[in-house]
Amino acid sequence: MTKINVNRKAWHYKAANLGGYPEYCDDICEYIRMCLLGCFLGTLGVCIIGFASGFVLFLLGNTLAWLAAMIVYMGFIDPNEETFILILFCWLALLFKLIVSVPKIYEAISTRVDAPFVKTAYNSWKNKWCAKIEFK
Repeated sequence: MTKINVNRKAWHYKAANLGGYPEYCDDICEYIRMCLLGCFLGTLGVCIIGFASGFVLFLLGNTLAWLAAMIVYMGFIDPNEETFILILFCWLALLFKLIVSVPKIYEAISTRVDAPFVKTAYNSWKNKWCAKIEFK
């Protein structure tokens, strides 16, 4: 059976570190499970941080708008419309950034010549065999 060399600087090794300890893996099937778990946990963490920071910014914006209304008008004014417009603008800016950067990411992925890890992982899943791995 052949051994697969895995580079410690590769993206899948970093993803596997989020999913567990890849050094203790001895075959590609277990390593793929760690990679998938790491990708899932990384995505979950980014979503939680994104929602938490959005909530904090929403509260901060509402508080600052309320304070500005108190200072300017000497009374309470509901600041939700302004906050909604600001949040909508931020989402549109993020969407624009994603639309601009997705073709660049696709180009970087499509110009890659060699993808031995993905190819080997797919072949091992399809043919139901688990090759041994070696870290270098």
